[in-house]
Amino acid sequence: MAQHKHGDEVTYCHDGAHRKARITEVHPETNEVHGIAIYDDSGNIEFGVPLPKQASKLEDRIVNGHFWK
Repeated sequence: MAQHKHGDEVTYCHDGAHRKARITEVHPETNEVHGIAIYDDSGNIEFGVPLPKQASKLEDRIVNGHFWK
């Protein structure tokens, strides 16, 4: 798994589309991502996602709820 930190830009799959997102919460001991913010085309936060799933395989990048860097 990649090492992530607060503020890292990632891509998130939502409704079959790839969306710009930023990591908002990372567990300090396990490095597990506990939250991300999804942005709209204007650069405003549209919604947040608690406990998103990291895409560990290329195929995960088309599955809603997965993110990658």
